[in-house]
Amino acid sequence: MAKRTSIGYLAAMLGFLSIAGLTQQGTSSRAEFGGTYDKLRPEQQKLVDDWFERYNQRTHKNVRPEPGYNAVPVSVRTTFEAITNALLTTSLTNQSGKRLGTSLDLVQNVQTVRGRAPGARGDLQFRMYVTLRPGAVQTLESCEQFSRKGDNSVYHLGYPVNFRQQGGVPSIQVSVSRDGRRADIDVDYRRSGFPAALFNGHLTAENSDVRAGNNFNSHLKRWNGLANWWRNLFGLPVEHESGFVPEPEPDIPIQPRVTAAASLEDAVHDYLSTWLVEQKLSLAVAYFSTRDYPCAESSSLGQKKTEKVAPNKLWNDLEETSFLLGKATRVSDAVVPVDLENSALLPLRNKYATEFDL
Repeated sequence: MAKRTSIGYLAAMLGFLSIAGLTQQGTSSRAEFGGTYDKLRPEQQKLVDDWFERYNQRTHKNVRPEPGYNAVPVSVRTTFEAITNALLTTSLTNQSGKRLGTSLDLVQNVQTVRGRAPGARGDLQFRMYVTLRPGAVQTLESCEQFSRKGDNSVYHLGYPVNFRQQGGVPSIQVSVSRDGRRADIDVDYRRSGFPAALFNGHLTAENSDVRAGNNFNSHLKRWNGLANWWRNLFGLPVEHESGFVPEPEPDIPIQPRVTAAASLEDAVHDYLSTWLVEQKLSLAVAYFSTRDYPCAESSSLGQKKTEKVAPNKLWNDLEETSFLLGKATRVSDAVVPVDLENSALLPLRNKYATEFDL
């Protein structure tokens, strides 16, 4: 994948973490015996600080990092802490023994973190999406601790360039986009070879969940400094997903900015522009018809009425995708046309053909 991506691919990459509803009162009142901002290492706090600073800039909100982080679901915090702990305690050297820093030094900032997401594929759970520092791929290629494996073709879509930590499991897997700017990072606690992967849970989400099975003990055998704070004083797991409930967005207009009198190509361009360039998500959601809301239904909506929940879910999904892509100065920075190979499809003439197909 290059800098741009297709709308179809964006739909598959919608985030499972929505921080739109975090408030400064979002901290859980239940004791969790760790797993809070003040327990993080300075290097981890720096990533969290940057994460919320960029979020506040995008949303014009003022969520402070400490209460904001403490309100994030348990599975997201355990994922963030396990991955960054493994990266931070993995030093890199080249063939001559020269130190190249730690694996965490490869990360410029965190885009999003995904914890438990019932119903989602294993490769879309318990992982961290990051922006890499310039030269990170070259460091991974030259260091002794990571080896380039075969490209990802079925899992980690959009991140085909595969680097895996050497020395057996558990191991850090860094899957990188073609342009070398972004990465999907997770920890594999189970062996990936055939036929073991069919039986040991490598192909399931538990493979990368530090809380599952014996994964935590396995983690400590390779990387030190991680506390199992998610287990309470009686040794039982903290099951609740603490914290926030996304707040509704009351300013979603009934009608989109471009009326039905406009051409289809102008309407599509305005939708993409309001979403990805102007990042006025409430205007973008207005393009979805109420007749389409049932298409947005998922297990996350539960038994709630679709007409009330769907617009907010769409707003959150659009926000997450916009966050992953970053600020675009024009539509062509964020999307690219797709090849219509099906002979039954007839492309329409379109003055925005360099940006999208109709």
